[in-house]
Amino acid sequence: MKILMTLMGLEIGGAETHVVELACELKRMGHTVVVSSSGGVYEKELNDNSIKHVKLPLATKDPISLTRSYFGLKRLIKQEKFDIVHAHARIPGVICGLLAKKLKFKYITTAHYDFKINLFYKKVTNWGEYQLAVSHDLKNYLIEKYGENPDNISVTINGIDTDKFTSELDNAKIFNEFSINKDVKRVLYVGRIDKEVAHAALRLAEDAYKIAQKHPGTQIIIVGGGSAFNDLEEYANKSNIIAGYKCVTLTGPRTDISAFTAMCDVFVGVSRAALEAMAAKRPVVLAGAQGYMGIFDETKLEVARANNFTCRGEVIPDGDMIVNDVCKLLSYDDSVLKSLGEYNHEVVKKYYSVSKMAGDYLKVYENAGSSRYEKADVIISGYYGFSNLGDDTLLRSLIGALRREKPDIKITVLCSKPETMSSLYGARCINRYNIPAILREMRKAKILINGGGNLIQDGTSKKSLFYYTGIMKLAKKCGLKTVLYANGIGPLYNEISRKRAKDAIDNCDLITLRDPDSIDLLKNIGCADAAKKAKISADPAFCGLESDPKWIKFILEREGLNKDPGYFMVSVRSGNTLSKEDFDERVLAEMTKAIKAISEKYSLCPIFVPFQSKIDDDMTKALYKASGKGIILSNLKASELCGIINICKFTLSMRLHLLIFSASEGIPMIGLSYDKKVDSFLNYIDSPNLLDIRSFKCEDIIRMADDIMKNSENIKSALSEKAKKFRALAEDDAKEVIKLL
Repeated sequence: MKILMTLMGLEIGGAETHVVELACELKRMGHTVVVSSSGGVYEKELNDNSIKHVKLPLATKDPISLTRSYFGLKRLIKQEKFDIVHAHARIPGVICGLLAKKLKFKYITTAHYDFKINLFYKKVTNWGEYQLAVSHDLKNYLIEKYGENPDNISVTINGIDTDKFTSELDNAKIFNEFSINKDVKRVLYVGRIDKEVAHAALRLAEDAYKIAQKHPGTQIIIVGGGSAFNDLEEYANKSNIIAGYKCVTLTGPRTDISAFTAMCDVFVGVSRAALEAMAAKRPVVLAGAQGYMGIFDETKLEVARANNFTCRGEVIPDGDMIVNDVCKLLSYDDSVLKSLGEYNHEVVKKYYSVSKMAGDYLKVYENAGSSRYEKADVIISGYYGFSNLGDDTLLRSLIGALRREKPDIKITVLCSKPETMSSLYGARCINRYNIPAILREMRKAKILINGGGNLIQDGTSKKSLFYYTGIMKLAKKCGLKTVLYANGIGPLYNEISRKRAKDAIDNCDLITLRDPDSIDLLKNIGCADAAKKAKISADPAFCGLESDPKWIKFILEREGLNKDPGYFMVSVRSGNTLSKEDFDERVLAEMTKAIKAISEKYSLCPIFVPFQSKIDDDMTKALYKASGKGIILSNLKASELCGIINICKFTLSMRLHLLIFSASEGIPMIGLSYDKKVDSFLNYIDSPNLLDIRSFKCEDIIRMADDIMKNSENIKSALSEKAKKFRALAEDDAKEVIKLL
């Protein structure tokens, strides 16, 4: 690949070192890398590794610099025709985001820091199609502050080259250059000395004399430069005067950090710099502008990994905290220091290798830009882009299954909100009602997929049926093969609807259905031949819903879902489509009694999950309020929901896709049927826990919950076996489409 990386500058700093290490590793792997920034001390390292650097004023927000950077990057991108443009800071991100819209290149970003934002920054910042974050809390920052899709955010690491950062380095030059005494203990700090991030460095310099008084002769070396350097120098001079010797040495910005980490006895700092010291087998005091964790050891590994060794969210350090822990380390026997250093080295080798970091990026690079092509192979039609978790899960699962079979497949989706959907799913998206654009696309494509769900039905409206069958007929006239992909059929109440459905289905080239009831309905409407060639499959949501355990753990801790003894999940929707008087009031009353009884009997906490806010929110909030217990989790993605389901004893749902997610994870369920598709699914998986929403009583739910709690392990085991079967069936559908292609 040919990759452009943009960042503000190349002075000492965690993000800067991250980019340099990444660029060098990608170069070693055979890729071409160009870096653009305002320059700095790391330019030399790029040059030494034959990596081109293009200097632009990307660290400055004044209009002239922004204009120069914009046109400079525009010229560079047009000339070099990069496969990937990758921004690592806010100013380059804004400029590259603007250029991406104009020049249509593949664009991704990395979040290294949780910058403060306002409405202006929120509006102008473009985080690209895919994002990487160097910790789970930064992933959460992108989701909460900018509304980015968690499925498009990968968490990477600060990769460290353990061959470069080692204790076996010749550092005589450093000792001579700064007149450092080899016979005394040495404390090192490395980091940018900018006002917003230099808090720990300033406290260390201010109170350095206290370390010198307790451990005479100790030398403290602070490496880095920035806007707070004058303040740092003032504190260092005062400490040197009080100590009676030069206990603090300031080096300014340096690129030979590995030589400094090799010569220190104790390191103070955070993030990448701390990991570099750990790679060199040095004991570390974790202290930074965002928090303090003190001496790092195995008891702090989990928390440190969660915040990427930044101490983000911990208590802000004062000078005494740093002094006390540094002095504690300096008083330890060499054997204890060596043991701490060896453990630190193993942590870096296991979790923070530079090759793993580069691999994380390459995986994202390969996915980026998959919506840019002249000619689509496949068009997918469905109820997409309406903020319905179930249907949007179908789309993601369907696209994922097709790409696993054919990674370079070109996909166009007919949907609502095409611009938003394109960035979420990495596919070209067209407004589902833009018939001229759909016709243009059909003249080039090969297959139309009617993608999942109960699309061929008139239960919600005849307009819906006429739309989907109309698109299928249009595709046939344009010479495309048509596919019903894991569809549910029906209900079909109207004779005209049945005839229209029969005409469209009879002409399909491939039919897979997600339940046996749909085959029966095909026969009933006269599609005998179609019924013969149709294959019983499974909902696409059975495949491709793997969740990141670390991210799920982060969500559970964020929401406080790690304290109560147990949970069950509830999903409801308004019954306004059922034309039954006082429906919602009756359902609300019966479900409230059941939830209260189950919560009390088994000490379980309900988790309420709305699937489509427009339809579910009011009913969900009313049930939550009436139950007087639990938590509402909104705006979850399917992969997140599947991870969270695993902490639940069972699910209680009107929504079909919560039942499907439960089955895919082997979690028992109780289905409240408001629609034939719920009955069909639960019958298909042989679940006895099906209640008619029109007539159920709270006692029915309680009875089923009792049975689940009594036979939980047996039910889970049976469901898990079925899930494997359904997953294989769902994957087979994608194989059949690729054969047809």
